[in-house]
Amino acid sequence: MTEIERSWADKPRTRNFPTTTERTTTMKHFTKARTITVAVATASAVVLAGGVAYAFWSSTGTGAGTGKAKSAVTLTVAGVTGTADLYPGLTTGAVSFTIQNTNPYNVNITRLASATVVSDDTVNCPTANISITTGAIPGTGGGLVVNYTINAGATSATQTISGLLTMATTAPDGCQGKTFTATLN
Repeated sequence: MTEIERSWADKPRTRNFPTTTERTTTMKHFTKARTITVAVATASAVVLAGGVAYAFWSSTGTGAGTGKAKSAVTLTVAGVTGTADLYPGLTTGAVSFTIQNTNPYNVNITRLASATVVSDDTVNCPTANISITTGAIPGTGGGLVVNYTINAGATSATQTISGLLTMATTAPDGCQGKTFTATLN
């Protein structure tokens, strides 16, 4: 064979081209890798489609629920012996007290609607000798404005309303040192 008759495959190589066997092996490798990639992609698509299908099969519902409000528990007002400031003719006597709140929420008291007062010793100091000061609790206009906040399950500090009690100018000596109970509403 002369130089001209030689085929391309028989010529000496100057570059590193793969042989026919090497090319076949490489193609098989690429084909196998591609097959695995396609298989993994297909499996992933099936799993994702299953997740989407699950979402399409989810359901919702409606119905009714109930709730119930607690009933308020009455506050307890307890008299506290304050300063002994009453004497015959005084119209600015103070009343001191605490407020107990057993409710599970804070309570804010904004008005005192009415009050009454009695003597603790009606024999020696009849109740007629003590009264609520005229105008201390307005009859119209909603009562005496106050601002007491009592925390849930707590008892307030001592509260004092000045100018609430009046002692008669004719109060007998039997009223000295006596205690008077005011009922606040």
